[in-house]
Amino acid sequence: MLKFRIALLLFGFCSGLLLVEILLNVLGLPRSYEPRSTPPQFQFHIPQNGDFFYTNTPSTKIDFVYDGNPRGYFEEGNIVSHKTNSLGFRGDEFTIPKSSQLVRITALGDSFTFGEGVKDGDTYAEKLEALLQDQGDDALEFEVYNFGVGGFNTEQAVRLFEDLVIQVNPDHLVLGYTLNDAEPKLFLLDQATQEIRRRERSVEAIESIYALKQSGGFLSRFKTVQLIQQILNKEKMTRGTVEYYKALYEEKNADWSKTQASFKRLSELCQQREIECTVLIFPLLYDLSEDYPFIAIHEKIRKEAEMNGLNVVDLFPALKGMDHTSLWVHPTDQHPNEIVHQIAADALFQSIFRNTEF
Repeated sequence: MLKFRIALLLFGFCSGLLLVEILLNVLGLPRSYEPRSTPPQFQFHIPQNGDFFYTNTPSTKIDFVYDGNPRGYFEEGNIVSHKTNSLGFRGDEFTIPKSSQLVRITALGDSFTFGEGVKDGDTYAEKLEALLQDQGDDALEFEVYNFGVGGFNTEQAVRLFEDLVIQVNPDHLVLGYTLNDAEPKLFLLDQATQEIRRRERSVEAIESIYALKQSGGFLSRFKTVQLIQQILNKEKMTRGTVEYYKALYEEKNADWSKTQASFKRLSELCQQREIECTVLIFPLLYDLSEDYPFIAIHEKIRKEAEMNGLNVVDLFPALKGMDHTSLWVHPTDQHPNEIVHQIAADALFQSIFRNTEF
């Protein structure tokens, strides 16, 4: 009798697994994707003094190709094109002269500000310009220049502001800030060989779980096993990501200290030229619920910015409660999609008109 019960339980368990396997195959789950393409994107400058720097490649079209088009947003061939002007930034050519009726806003930041994965007209800089032109003061003209460069940290963004952005005479500056902006520089120059290498990040992006290759072996062919592997990988990466960012913003971390110094320097530069500055904080697009694990980090960034006289717009309240995966460019690309860029533009529009006298 006992053997019969055990056999019955085993039969039920195996039948259940078989049904789950069939269902997963019918639904095409779990879905995994190939990583997006990595086209040449940057122009590197190596002056004789070794003060290494880089910007986007000028006067070009940077095409990212994705594995699939689940949102129906990409162009034919699952492509998103990013066009740059002669200085290497998104948008039309930048000019220096401006009339007294022209209000010029410049946006600084990394790939979130550059708008990686969204079309040329869908970046928050472009959307903000459209809002200002449509709803702003009829007696004024508005333009927003996008100086975003992928991989920049805050120290590099402030240097770009000091070296170049100031020359276009902005009236208002937006610093797009993502939580990894307190990291060390993404690209390093080997002084001995003069070779440029990309720094390997200490934490993998959460969305990379969808691009993971399944481990080899017979069992990995089954969808049920693949799903379990994906869930375990997600849990491991999520835990590691939370720990990483909390450590990044500890007071003893030298890179956070450099970011604090950059806020101070940016404030000094803006005050000298009477430029209003707004820090736009992007949340990590993960678990945008009451349990969002990086609230304390957002508050630390806000406190640092406001202590230096900078305005702050935190996007977390506007995104709170939303499905974070619906805000990604693609399952393998956690950059904010056009929905987030529009929300960012709306928030900036309200903030700039509330805090600025034109």
